[in-house]
Amino acid sequence: MRGYEDSRRGGFAVRPYCAAIGLAIGASALALPAAGVAAPAAETSADVNSELQALRAETDAQKTELQQQQNELEQLRMELQVQTDVLKRAGLLSADVVTTNPTRPQTGVQMVANAPPATTPPAETAQGGASAERPKSERQAEQLLVDAGGVLLPRWTAQFEPAVDETHASNPRVNIFGYTIFNAINIGTIRVDDVQQDVINTAFSARLGLPFRTQVDFRVPYTFAFSHIVKGVGAGMPTNFNTDGMHIGDTQATVSWQPVVEKGWIPAVILRVRATFPTGEAPYQIPLITPPTAGAEKDLTKAPTGAGYFAYEPGVTLVWRSDPLVLFVGGSYGVTVPIKSYTVPLTTFDANNNPVHSLFSYPRLNTGDIVGFNAGVNFAVNERASLNFSFVDLFTGPTEEFAPISSTNPTLKWQHIPGTTINDARLGIGASFGLTDRMTLVVNAGMGLTDQSPGYTFSVSLPITLPVTLPWRKSP
Repeated sequence: MRGYEDSRRGGFAVRPYCAAIGLAIGASALALPAAGVAAPAAETSADVNSELQALRAETDAQKTELQQQQNELEQLRMELQVQTDVLKRAGLLSADVVTTNPTRPQTGVQMVANAPPATTPPAETAQGGASAERPKSERQAEQLLVDAGGVLLPRWTAQFEPAVDETHASNPRVNIFGYTIFNAINIGTIRVDDVQQDVINTAFSARLGLPFRTQVDFRVPYTFAFSHIVKGVGAGMPTNFNTDGMHIGDTQATVSWQPVVEKGWIPAVILRVRATFPTGEAPYQIPLITPPTAGAEKDLTKAPTGAGYFAYEPGVTLVWRSDPLVLFVGGSYGVTVPIKSYTVPLTTFDANNNPVHSLFSYPRLNTGDIVGFNAGVNFAVNERASLNFSFVDLFTGPTEEFAPISSTNPTLKWQHIPGTTINDARLGIGASFGLTDRMTLVVNAGMGLTDQSPGYTFSVSLPITLPVTLPWRKSP
């Protein structure tokens, strides 16, 4: 019994201890999951903080880069303002440039004809590409239009243009010695002559843009003329007759004015008046010679370098723009002034081939008036290069001579000379390319379309554009 009681007593003592141990184990089991959850939460918070710090650092770097870009833009704006001031002082800008946006200058700029192309082209007005002053001429691609009279230079802008051109004409000429019965039977000799002429001009032109949309032009050529005639082509004894001449050619002066600027379907209108002065050697001023084998024929001893008459020519040019194309159409009417009667030396040969000197008098002549028409299109390839296609037709009326009405009526009267009407039509193509900011290379070629037209023409010019600085002009 004692042992049993001891065992029970011992059992009752052990039971509370075991309960305490069980509670401790349960609490530990409950505490372990809580600790397992708290650890991942702490790790997640640390990752978020790291990402936020990285984003803040990246944002600060972007702010620093943006500030640097703003500083660079401000520096570019200041440099653009300095360059604008320099161009104003140089006279290359006729109006202020608005530089609120440094990457895109606004309207109001008018550069000279051969000024350097801008990085961003000036905005055009609503006049189809024509500025409020005149058709735009700030691009080198429009030099062909300047030559054609479709564009005027900006005011106080000068252009100097040395040029060389060649004209070649080769036409057969039929001479009939004898008389004809009923226009069908010829009694006499029919001879065909081959006439070839080459004329080379070394010309110098000067242009000046003036206020009120006006421009003046001057052209002074020095002419080298060569003539080669083969008489009696196909005959048994053909003969050659060669002449040449070197002298200043006929000078020209032109005044152009633009009263209307382009707006919608209304074209830009340019009016001009050109005067031609007879400074060259005319055919009527050159001594004559009758070769021993030519019978009564008279030939010039030198090739002429001028027409010999004064003429004034009013004209008009209409211009429509649709970049990169420019269409121009024009007309003119040249009025010639009658020339006086010339007397020149004449050399003939007697039966012994000895020269005999005498005088030959021309009657007073009046060359027919000249009606001209031209049309073409200019295509700007880029800011420096362009192509030009044109058609020109010049119709010259018959020449008149102030001579007696007949052999029995000595009354003097103006009479038409048969066979003196001329229709000269040509098809031309040209190209221009800006070599430098102020110098342009222009090449033109033409082909004759009628029997009276030259076979071909070819010219090369090098216009140089410069601003004009006048002492009384204030700097912009």
